Amino acid sequence: MKRILAVLIFLLLLGGAGWAGFHMSDLWPTFAAYLENRETNPAIRIHEAGDVSAAARRDVELATEKFPLLLHREMGTGLRHSVDVYIAASEDDYAAVLRKQFDLSADDAREVAAVSGGWSGGRIRTTAINGTAGVMDTSGERIATTGHELFHQVQYELSHGNDTDEQALFWLSEGSADYIGALLADQYGGRPFAKWQMDVLDALLAAPKVIRPESLMHLDFEQRKAVMARENHAYQMADLMTWYLLQRYPREEANDRLKNYFYMLGEKKDGEAAFARAFGMSSADYLQEFSAWWQQQKQQPAEIHYEVRAGVTTEMAAAVKEEVRNSQEFLTKRFGRALGGAYTIILTNSRDDMVQAAATLTGMSEEEANDFSGDSLWVESGSTILLNVANLTDERQRIFNLAVMTARVFEAQNMGAESKEMAWLSRGIAYLAGTGRLEEAGYGTLPDYRRAWLEKLRQGGGVPNLVQLETKQGFEEASSSLGSERVSAVTELAAASLLDRRGWSGFYRWMRAVGAREETGEEAQAGRDAFRAVYGQDTAAFADSLRVQLFHEMYTR
Repeated sequence: MKRILAVLIFLLLLGGAGWAGFHMSDLWPTFAAYLENRETNPAIRIHEAGDVSAAARRDVELATEKFPLLLHREMGTGLRHSVDVYIAASEDDYAAVLRKQFDLSADDAREVAAVSGGWSGGRIRTTAINGTAGVMDTSGERIATTGHELFHQVQYELSHGNDTDEQALFWLSEGSADYIGALLADQYGGRPFAKWQMDVLDALLAAPKVIRPESLMHLDFEQRKAVMARENHAYQMADLMTWYLLQRYPREEANDRLKNYFYMLGEKKDGEAAFARAFGMSSADYLQEFSAWWQQQKQQPAEIHYEVRAGVTTEMAAAVKEEVRNSQEFLTKRFGRALGGAYTIILTNSRDDMVQAAATLTGMSEEEANDFSGDSLWVESGSTILLNVANLTDERQRIFNLAVMTARVFEAQNMGAESKEMAWLSRGIAYLAGTGRLEEAGYGTLPDYRRAWLEKLRQGGGVPNLVQLETKQGFEEASSSLGSERVSAVTELAAASLLDRRGWSGFYRWMRAVGAREETGEEAQAGRDAFRAVYGQDTAAFADSLRVQLFHEMYTR
């Protein structure tokens, strides 16, 4: 009788969020024969396909060198066989590896290469990594992704090839691979493990739509494809389910139980039975406990922690904390919903200090951190916000900028991916929040600021076209060519016009409508569609009417 023993792990790209995997079964020789051929001194061999960057090669080499050490230290086990790891420099190179090493057809290879970050074959002990995938953007991500893939090889070995769709618990297979990848990154220069946990929780709490935990039990290939839509956050939910399970135990015991689950999976060939033996409770009871806890988490207001770096005064730290609280209260009053999630705000004393903090706390190299931070006052990396307080010494500036920052975080929670929003409106709403806080603090009124914005347009020579400001790139290009003050002014005036029409509730309805829409591949399309649904006209028509209105106000009053 032929037995299903092979596992192909198909790692789909999720943009910063986790590392997804497909397990696809096939017919192979018995596992007994496989064990007879195990190697005495297994190695992890790296091969390059195409012109692989030095950074990618360096990080994958580090991950493959340290993975066996981590595995022995955390689980007292190791790989029984050598593994060949192929790093592909481009999507075309990756597709070529899939054809040659995995014997995929040209069509299948192209389809896989377009959406995946990696592919691993348990029996053939081969892994391919797409070096240009989103999960390979930073040093820490490259280490974690490599660790994730290699742990899928370990799952195959421990379970005697039974970590397939029908036998294994999907959420625990994928969540544990992310867990090991996160540990590897933490211990060798990537994102701290605690930050990985907070990033997962924050992403799920912020997501407008999240898959139900009970939908992640046993999934075949077609079912996996159905849950893989980015807005489902299936792999982040698997991560959350896994670390909530493991945190019930001391770390050494948790890792032993995880290892034993895969051992039991090899013996029982049934995910529920293996889970009960390894963790001492039924998977149904665990699911019920987790679901109740998750519902509670969704109702909690934002949990904000602060880390104050050297050079930041106690007085400045206190002022920032107070103003963030004030901004949260302002948004809750206007939108009827409190900011949620869990965040750590890092107070840095300068741009250079912010770059150093980004490199230390987010798993980026210093070069990556420098590019990431740019000249920004603040930057967000998952659940971490890095803030340069050197530019917040003036009270009015501090009030405005921290309200804008808090509003942008609120928008991200409700809209999801930045590519879905319309740049001019999302920024305009945030700027109005900043203006509203200034008004509350006694620094002018909205009509006063509105007159100042009109004057900026008059002095600048006209009204920028809102349609050109819909995408992030268009917004940045216009700011560079026309001047950031002029672009900000038309953005604020446009948002103020909409505030007159539908109030703050209209803004909130727009955010939620954006969050409910799937990404189409065209930047800002979800924002345009949501605008039409909430305000009853397309954005081009609104831009034309606003332009006429503003010209009238600028030159006839």
